[in-house]
Amino acid sequence: MNEATERYRRGGGVVAAILHELVKAECFTSYGDLAEALKCRLATLRIPYNSGLVSDAITQVECSRGRPLVPREWPRRVVERAPEPVIIDRATAQAIVGELDRRSPGRLR
Repeated sequence: MNEATERYRRGGGVVAAILHELVKAECFTSYGDLAEALKCRLATLRIPYNSGLVSDAITQVECSRGRPLVPREWPRRVVERAPEPVIIDRATAQAIVGELDRRSPGRLR
């Protein structure tokens, strides 16, 4: 029997059950957040733990559920840049400002 199996037999079942309940109640964005939440819950319940037991419980629950406990972040697609703004000449800009000033006198100055 290997060390991980022995640790699981000595209390991993309870830790795995607590982890199942945590995952049902919350969504986690990283394994670090998941492990910290589990450690906090175990401390609240005054259940002794170590990092190996927490890691084994995460592995056990993932295997039993058949899917990752934390969603994978997929690579982002490359998006084309927005088109460059249209450059207008000075006369057109003055015409636009004049039109805006005509519509609401005194507001632009």
